[in-house]
Amino acid sequence: MSRPLYFNTRPVIRTAIVPIFAGLLLMACDASRDAIGPPPAAPPPNTPAPVTGVVTGTVTNSVNGKPIAGAIVHIRKDSVMTDAGGRFEFASVATGLTTLSCFADGFESVRTDITVPIGKVTQDIQLARLEVFFLSPWDVEYAMYVPAKVDTIRAVILAVGGPDTRGFATGTWRGGPIAPAVEASLHALGRDIRTLASTHELAVMGMSQTTFWDETAWDGVVGIIDLMGRLNRHPELATVPVLVYGMSSGGDWASGFAARNPQRVAGLFLKTPSKVSSATTRSALRVPTYLIEAERDTLVDNDALIAQFKRKRSAGALWALAREPGVSHDSLTAAERQLTSNWIRSVLDLRLPGTSSDPLRDIDETSGWLGNHVTAETAPWATYAGDRARASWFPSETTAREWASFVAPRAAAITVSGQKSPKR
Repeated sequence: MSRPLYFNTRPVIRTAIVPIFAGLLLMACDASRDAIGPPPAAPPPNTPAPVTGVVTGTVTNSVNGKPIAGAIVHIRKDSVMTDAGGRFEFASVATGLTTLSCFADGFESVRTDITVPIGKVTQDIQLARLEVFFLSPWDVEYAMYVPAKVDTIRAVILAVGGPDTRGFATGTWRGGPIAPAVEASLHALGRDIRTLASTHELAVMGMSQTTFWDETAWDGVVGIIDLMGRLNRHPELATVPVLVYGMSSGGDWASGFAARNPQRVAGLFLKTPSKVSSATTRSALRVPTYLIEAERDTLVDNDALIAQFKRKRSAGALWALAREPGVSHDSLTAAERQLTSNWIRSVLDLRLPGTSSDPLRDIDETSGWLGNHVTAETAPWATYAGDRARASWFPSETTAREWASFVAPRAAAITVSGQKSPKR
């Protein structure tokens, strides 16, 4: 009797323990749920997945159709960079109307609305080249003009001196103490130089500084040219030649800069400079230079400039000197504008190398023309009958004949040879 009782009690004890353990387990689960929060709700039945599309395209230059590498394209919060071929792709874009934007250094930004369908859509982008760039280190602003169609710049025309020369790059002048007629003439010269830049693959740079002195600190302008290039996709600007157009006090620094950096300077045009460098090293003498004087200049010592010219020509320098009759220091006549543009063009045609990695081409003095300061007559170097060491040197027949017309009315005003021409 006792065995059945013993054996019948074990199931009773087991069934009593199980409900107690289950209750403790449920309490533990409730405590854990309170600590970590409720489990995520299951999605409602039949909820559709997000609908997306693929957006691809190519970013190109609007002028020549060449691809633009490294451009940044944005759609909503996503952005991608174009590859070497100008291509980009967004693999998953929500369908519907959205906005696409694109920008690249040296180009105008673009922003446009697009509709993204299910599947794939191609959205090509054209960016227009910026032609005018600004840089303002310290208290000087620099402006540079690069024609939109120019991919590789061959040289820079740098204008320095008074007045503010940024207008040569921008086409807009900042006024200043100059007569309206002179400002209009500066506009015209600026147009001529920018046209020359377009046909000869050049950049044009000017600056807000109007007073200069011949100190090496200003030679840092080549660093500004380099930085302009790196910021605007023209890295070749770090090494391209420079032709300097120096006015008034700018001519003082320009001649010194050319003497210190002859391997970089393609030519030098000095308009009524306050003074010029006295350097006569062979490399400095090989830089073609045109010196313009104003007959009625009260700010500059013309005789001192003539003395420097004679010294340089005696040493074999490729220099020309012209004194314009009847004008003052601040004048800029139509004849001078034409002479300036044509001389710059001629020098660049002769000096610029075929490839940017090559040095400037040297000009043989005997290949040029010479001009007599007494008679205003010109002739090729080989047939010139006068004293070659006192004559002006020109790179071409055209520039020599323009000089003759420019100085002929008052040729006797320049006494380089110590003689005066007969009255006309």
